[in-house]
Amino acid sequence: MSHALHQFRIRCIWARIYASIYSNAASQSHSDESYQAQVQSLRRELDEWMAATPPEPQRPGVPLTVFANAEDYKVTYNETILFLYRGQLTNRENVQDEVFLECMQAASDICQSCKRLYIGKPINYTWSTLHVIFLAGLTNLHCLWTSPAVRQAARIDSVSNSFTTCTMLLAIMAERWEGAAPYRDLFEALTSRAMAMLVERKQHEPLPTSPVGSTVPNIEDLTQWAAQIADVGMPDAFGSLLSGLIGDYSLEGQESNDSLWEF
Repeated sequence: MSHALHQFRIRCIWARIYASIYSNAASQSHSDESYQAQVQSLRRELDEWMAATPPEPQRPGVPLTVFANAEDYKVTYNETILFLYRGQLTNRENVQDEVFLECMQAASDICQSCKRLYIGKPINYTWSTLHVIFLAGLTNLHCLWTSPAVRQAARIDSVSNSFTTCTMLLAIMAERWEGAAPYRDLFEALTSRAMAMLVERKQHEPLPTSPVGSTVPNIEDLTQWAAQIADVGMPDAFGSLLSGLIGDYSLEGQESNDSLWEF
């Protein structure tokens, strides 16, 4: 199968995910059993798509595009996992621990794949790359703040490494394009809160390699960064997400995030 046809296939899967799970008609007709059956069917289709990925072509010299790159296919696969399970994370009714754990892993894998794709390479970032990285970071935060199973399973060094990678990617993008700066600043502030929570729960000292600084931003800073993100064109679907993040950041002692994934 050609790489172009493989890209068309994943976009058809995206369309089926939306039509089967997120459209108004689907949301009104699904029982819990039919919903879970639909998700499982779509997941099998996604796994089959990934297994059928054609081999990466041999290119002379350094690649100047991510097209047909094996790491880019991994990003697409993990991004689709987040898309598929987002409804369960949003509603948080009888969500299995495995869903949170898998979304946490998928988000971390996105950050690592983007690191291998872009760091030290001549390939330019795109607007969609910024959104994918930012959403992966927010998914990590959401799973940590929401799921006791994730907090129990999470290793501080692994979480710190994932946050560091995401922050580094956003920071590099912000150096090249000032429109990415609010994404970086907002994510740094939220990871600071998340790492402090995780360290406190595990009763360890913070890691010296943590990417966060010693200054804790106030709610006005967060609101300003979110407004700047909206100004440069963050999709409307993420407006409530950012509002939830900022609201939860300002609640001292709150153990879970009630509105982070409310779109």
